[in-house]
Amino acid sequence: MTIFKAATSQTTNNFGKQKLTKLSLTKNEIHLWAVQPQNLSCEESYKGSSQGSLKSSYANCFKNIEKLLTQYKKLLTVDETKKQQRYKFQEDRHDALITRAFIRDLLSQYADIQPGNWRFEKGEKDKPEICNPPLPLRFNISHTKNLIICAVMLNDDIGCDVENTTRNNDVLAIADRFFSPSESAELFSLPLEQQRSRFFDYWTLKESYIKAWGLGLAIPLKDFSFNLDNKTVSPLTSEYSTSEYSTSEYSTSEYSTSEYSTSVSSASDSSTSVSSASDSSTLEPSKMKDTISLSFAKHRIDQSEIWRSWLFYPSDEHRIALSVKAKSDNQKTPYKLRFFKSVPLVNYHEVSNFSF
Repeated sequence: MTIFKAATSQTTNNFGKQKLTKLSLTKNEIHLWAVQPQNLSCEESYKGSSQGSLKSSYANCFKNIEKLLTQYKKLLTVDETKKQQRYKFQEDRHDALITRAFIRDLLSQYADIQPGNWRFEKGEKDKPEICNPPLPLRFNISHTKNLIICAVMLNDDIGCDVENTTRNNDVLAIADRFFSPSESAELFSLPLEQQRSRFFDYWTLKESYIKAWGLGLAIPLKDFSFNLDNKTVSPLTSEYSTSEYSTSEYSTSEYSTSEYSTSVSSASDSSTSVSSASDSSTLEPSKMKDTISLSFAKHRIDQSEIWRSWLFYPSDEHRIALSVKAKSDNQKTPYKLRFFKSVPLVNYHEVSNFSF
């Protein structure tokens, strides 16, 4: 059983602005966060637009986004900056910067630690871990073209993966090489027009499994198999309303949150500005599959009863998977899922329809 929940608590500071109430995580609660890096690029926002009337808007957008990106750069350690600068292409450097600011900012929603003060190290399985965590936060991050996600929960190992399904890879050849016999047989039994979509179901699930372990491709992908119920893809909705929370307390005196929000809202229809609860009903519902089971090759030492996985279909071009490894049987555990969209250091809002 999976429960979808949205919290609406918030407070007001002395300046009349919304002040963030720290998010709480309860046992068996999973938070899935997302940021769209193209919303932090004026070039992308104004692509194809005429000049003239938009010239001043573009200039204002560029000015405010550059200020925000400067704030992001200040959050990184020297080593993180070196890694971020190693990327050859500017778009990749941009996404790497957004990713690091994103994880720091969202972790600060759970603890009284400023985004720039988080430190990370490689754990016993080389999986990134928080140094001296104030609470037992477990997280995993994944990114693809136009979307970065992060899954957060307490105590248990969690893995997530997001893939862009429009990429030009020969996915069926990859499946034939890396999938288990049962997965390959099921995939190639489908009508040709459904095979590509099924590939990404399996691929994201397999990635989320090995990322929860923290061992990467040291685990052969043929050694475990996901089994999917074809009949269970249901709308992902919530009975709760959507709320916005401001993180303006992290803004510097030189940076204006309101100016940034105005710039991006005017620049692109895909802005992450908050929608009211009534507006959210107009969104195409995201879909989810949660009747997923796991099995293993005879030589693979693992327990299927301690694993739970989910698939999400947030758009025509993205596929997301989550996997959780518990310490005991979790097949009947009532997990709670909550979904958040973020602009790091500016705001985030909780959504009931995880669509893009």
